[in-house]
Amino acid sequence: LLRSEMRLLYFFDVPGAWADIEAAAARIPGGESPALLVWKARLLASLGPRIDEAIALDARAIALDPASGARRNQGWHYLAKGDTRNARAVLMLQLADLPENPHSNYLALCDIFEGQPDAALRRLRTLLHAVPAARHGDRPAWKGDRAASDIALQRLIDQYAIADGYWVGAAYAWRGELDQAFHWIERAVRGGDSSAVYLKFDPLMRKLRGDPRYVKLLAEMKLQD
Repeated sequence: LLRSEMRLLYFFDVPGAWADIEAAAARIPGGESPALLVWKARLLASLGPRIDEAIALDARAIALDPASGARRNQGWHYLAKGDTRNARAVLMLQLADLPENPHSNYLALCDIFEGQPDAALRRLRTLLHAVPAARHGDRPAWKGDRAASDIALQRLIDQYAIADGYWVGAAYAWRGELDQAFHWIERAVRGGDSSAVYLKFDPLMRKLRGDPRYVKLLAEMKLQD
């Protein structure tokens, strides 16, 4: 499974990653385990149109082991569909140690997509750690404070550009600045940013999907339909 993960996250090698999953399944009694199902769901989600299959695999992993972390996966995958109701329900079960759990940023996204920016800001202020895009550049934009968003986004670039260029791109994508978004996402892809595999289902990237550059980038990553 580790080799499968490396192949997908750093080389966007879907066939190779899938072959490793099948090889791992052949060695497991019954052909499945919670860890295998969680990773298989993540791979399917990266393909975009197979998000419902990913959610079903998440559910199977949860049934086998509620502590497997699959609820976090499933919540993120529900968000990809815009289903904040189910995302919130499953994330609340996973994030039992709120408000400090770093994955509370997914619940903040639920707040945003439901038109509750103040609730999202309150939630994010309590976090010790979070995905950089949730902490910085796009956060003030949710409130319509462009000046504060500009300052926060520059802070994000200064602090995280090397390791997390994808999330810089996500902040620009959320703000609707597509040229800058593509600049940073293309840089992330070519630099081996492991978060780039989220591109096809990440709800923060929705504004990119009608742009020809998006199709070209997916082809470069070998993630096109």
